[in-house]
Amino acid sequence: MTKKISYRASTLLALENTVGATLRTPIKRLIWLEQIVGVPVYAKLEFQQHTGSFKFRGALNALKNMEKGQTVIAASAGNHALAVAQAAQQLGVPFRICLPANASRIKREKLI
Repeated sequence: MTKKISYRASTLLALENTVGATLRTPIKRLIWLEQIVGVPVYAKLEFQQHTGSFKFRGALNALKNMEKGQTVIAASAGNHALAVAQAAQQLGVPFRICLPANASRIKREKLI
């Protein structure tokens, strides 16, 4: 059973769990888009993160908060599957990824 903690405490724990193991991705101002929409626009370049998305941070944090000895099971054919697989491998956590039959060849190859 997990202990209930405040939003602030959970945010600080997530930072502690992921700093150094994840990339600090840049934020880029998109002036070309600002000219179209008329307000400041910024993009967080999470495609530069491990596995190509922000999901690696969440997967790593979740796995670090798991009780020892548990196996992770993820049902996904996308970035969530890639993130869980990489985080589990890094932490030495047993895992299984369940892919739908119609998962793309590219995603399947990245998971093998």
